[in-house]
Amino acid sequence: MNEIARFIQASKKWKAATRPPGPKGTPVMGVMRDFNRDSLGFIERSQRDYGDIVWMRFLYVPALFLYHPDEIEYVLAVNPKNFIKSMSLRSNFF
Repeated sequence: MNEIARFIQASKKWKAATRPPGPKGTPVMGVMRDFNRDSLGFIERSQRDYGDIVWMRFLYVPALFLYHPDEIEYVLAVNPKNFIKSMSLRSNFF
């Protein structure tokens, strides 16, 4: 079983103690300001600083970033029906 599947099985709630590490951001904006300032640099720093699975929040929307090819393949190709994609992601809103 891969790392993302273990994480999801271990915790059904987004409690700070159980979610993957990630940048804190501000209470209202989350990481939106830093992301908008330098999107590519922000993404590169988040992987370097926090690893292959990074949790962050854009405004009030939690997001899990996967950087390792095996984890990305698991979510997109091997087991896509078990992962909910928000309407904004499906419609290219972000």
